[in-house]
Amino acid sequence: GFVLSAVLGIAIALSLVRFPSASRATYPLIVLFQTVPKVALAPIFVIWFGFDLTPKVLLIVVISFFPISLNMIAGLRAVDPNLLLLMRSVGCSKSEMLWRVMVPSALPHLFAGLKIAVTFAVIGAIVAEFSGANRGLGYLIQFGSSQLQTPLVFASLLVVSTIGVALYYIVALVERIAMPWSEALDK
Repeated sequence: GFVLSAVLGIAIALSLVRFPSASRATYPLIVLFQTVPKVALAPIFVIWFGFDLTPKVLLIVVISFFPISLNMIAGLRAVDPNLLLLMRSVGCSKSEMLWRVMVPSALPHLFAGLKIAVTFAVIGAIVAEFSGANRGLGYLIQFGSSQLQTPLVFASLLVVSTIGVALYYIVALVERIAMPWSEALDK
């Protein structure tokens, strides 16, 4: 679900920045969709898609998509205008400017969004398991709560937190690999 939300978020951000008329029409809809309570979508997804993996993945995508797309859009729009003027003066097309200047410049914003989104993805998986799952950590948290088994709830929360932290640091590692120049600037 996280990978799918990353692909969709990046693709939509690139499309919205590349085609400003699409941005004016679509961006308000993205913001409107973000305001929908995601917890309320979980039972609807179960009704529509059944009890298998599909509703869980969809909920993760819905929860993780917004920080990725919003941060990518912010990064693409934050490029130094003088750099774009320079690229235009040497005859670069809009697509060349997008891929050679804007995307590399937007990477720090993108990775900030990915770090937020990966933790949201873990939360989304747990919320999805609250609605109609018969196994998983979300199910254990809900079951332990209903049976007043506090150790089970805390053990499940510890595992969920460990998974979330591990995924966050995996994204941070990918960030260091994708942007080695960023590490040099930190020193």
